[in-house]
Amino acid sequence: MKRIALILLLLAPLCVVAQESADDVVYNIMGVRFGSMRNVVSNTLEQSYGSLDFNDASETYVAYLDKYYDGTTWDFIAFYFSKKNKFYKCVMSILCTTLDEARDERDRLGRRLRQQGNALVTKYKSDDGEAYYLGGTSPTDENQYGYTIEVSTSSVTGKPYSAMISYGAYDY
Repeated sequence: MKRIALILLLLAPLCVVAQESADDVVYNIMGVRFGSMRNVVSNTLEQSYGSLDFNDASETYVAYLDKYYDGTTWDFIAFYFSKKNKFYKCVMSILCTTLDEARDERDRLGRRLRQQGNALVTKYKSDDGEAYYLGGTSPTDENQYGYTIEVSTSSVTGKPYSAMISYGAYDY
C-alpha cells in the first residue's frame, strides 16, 4: 500500500506539468498576446502587418480589411478591447455571397485547424441545425473553449453571410 501511495505521489507532479503545458490554450493571435494593452496591440500589429485600416481611439476595436494571414485572405480582422483597455477578443471574417459558400468556408476553417494539429476542434449542431466548431482552451478559464467557428449574417451589400472564427471573449 505504501508503494502505491509513493508512486501516486511521484506521478502527481507529472500530471500538473502536462496540464500547464497543454498546447491548445489560446494565448495569442497574429503575434499579439491576449490581455495586452491597446497601444501594445496596435504597435505590434502595425510592425508585423502594416497600418491598421481602423484605429480610432474612440472605438473599442482596431481592424484590418482584406488582410492575408495564415493561408487565408480575411475580409475583416478585428481586435477588441475591454473597459480596462486590454485585448480580449479577435474576430476574423470571410464575407460570402451565399449561405452555402459561408458553410463551405466554415468547414474549410475547421478542417484546416484540425490539420494544423488542433485535435480538440469539435463540430456541433445548434438547435436550428446549423453546424459550428469549438476548439482550443481559453487562456483565462480552462473550462471554456478558446474559439468558435461559425456562419453569421453580414450587413455588407452583396455579401450577406460570413464565415468567422472568434477568439474570446476572454476575461481581461
